[in-house]
Amino acid sequence: MKKNLVMLSVVILIIAIILLITYLKPDNDTPTEAIDCIASQSELYVLKTCGHCATQKLILKEHLDKFNVIECSENRDLCKEKDITGVPTWIINGEKYSGKKSLKELKTLTEC
Repeated sequence: MKKNLVMLSVVILIIAIILLITYLKPDNDTPTEAIDCIASQSELYVLKTCGHCATQKLILKEHLDKFNVIECSENRDLCKEKDITGVPTWIINGEKYSGKKSLKELKTLTEC
């Protein structure tokens, strides 16, 4: 019984690692023009202490400086005004989207 539980834990851990690697894999097929298009239509709301926000920033990697990233601990009034209740939150063309997004998802949401 204990051996089966250990094996199951190992299998779950391996699957989680594979999914994480796949999710964080760079999206090299997203051209610069598409990145510029996505960045021009979106705002990203984050907190410095948020692990999911850190992962989102890793997904954006070298393109992060092109995005309008709003740190809610430094812009409390703006985040309150925009009704940001969780982070990361994207505002794309006036619509709110919660959670981490891949470049592929952002490309679809912005129609870039």
